[in-house]
Amino acid sequence: MSLESQIHTHRPRRGNAWYGPLALLMLFLVAVLVVSLFFRVSEIEVINASEYSDEDIIRSSGIEEGANLFFVDRFSAASKIFSDLPYMDTVSIRRQIPGKIIIQAEGSAPAAWMLLDEEYWLIDRNGTMLGTVSQNEAEAFPEIRSLEPVTVIANCSTIEALRLELVKDYEPMDYWAE
Repeated sequence: MSLESQIHTHRPRRGNAWYGPLALLMLFLVAVLVVSLFFRVSEIEVINASEYSDEDIIRSSGIEEGANLFFVDRFSAASKIFSDLPYMDTVSIRRQIPGKIIIQAEGSAPAAWMLLDEEYWLIDRNGTMLGTVSQNEAEAFPEIRSLEPVTVIANCSTIEALRLELVKDYEPMDYWAE
């Protein structure tokens, strides 16, 4: 058989152009199905170094057993923990295949104390007011004297919230008005 006859007898296959993309689509659908069916949260472990219970942390995260491991929004869960449990300092959430979520939580630790309205307030490194203690307990930490004692306003858990509450009604002077 001559080279010329071999060239003319070879015909390109038609219809096979769709097999590649169709196979990739089917592979993708099978992968999504496997991930959604087989990787369910079966255990939630809490490594806790705070005053809150493990159950409080799990409840605040919103993560439930049976949820899909890969569809759990870890950042949203951490944000919920911070908003529900104000005395948390750090929270990290990790996935562990085949079905485990690990929540590592660390509570705020006192860093200093301040005398406000003749009460000894413990404050953490972020400025969160942790609560009142006796003078003996407070003196284990450094004292903050640079702030002028003021009445503690209800629902102000941080120095920033206290500052915002104090300047809420402040109206700046208009120097250009006559």
